[in-house]
Amino acid sequence: MSYQVQQYLAAAVESVLASGQSFVATANIQKNRDTTTSTVPRYEIEVSNVARASAQMISVSGVGWVYSHFTADVEVSYVSERPSTAHASAVARTRYLFSQEAQAFVSPVVTVFEVLALESTGETQEVQEDAREDWSKLSMRFEIGLLPNAYTVPTASP
Repeated sequence: MSYQVQQYLAAAVESVLASGQSFVATANIQKNRDTTTSTVPRYEIEVSNVARASAQMISVSGVGWVYSHFTADVEVSYVSERPSTAHASAVARTRYLFSQEAQAFVSPVVTVFEVLALESTGETQEVQEDAREDWSKLSMRFEIGLLPNAYTVPTASP
């Protein structure tokens, strides 16, 4: 891992959703800047506001000292047809997957960082009448710590 916190966190959230529920097929879980076609039902994952959380550093062999403590906001949206009898159950399952009880952010889902804290920061609902879709958005705040054995130097080219 390098400082690609957004991509690694989105992939971890996708993995938790893919393995922990049966409302949405893995192919219908979309992440930041995905080019997949929107289908219903689906999950949309948006990772934003990635920032260094403190001056905490770790020593990485061959690299030296690197910052290791980050925060990020994650929004998981569940989108279903309107009306849907499964919508409330899917949202409840999603909420559970991101709870302390589920403890879903462990190996093999997460191997390059550890989740230090995960807090729910809200939930909103929206109806998009034109598309006949119900949206439930669960917002969370992650605090993560990079693991020294998984760190790689970011490349200078794509």
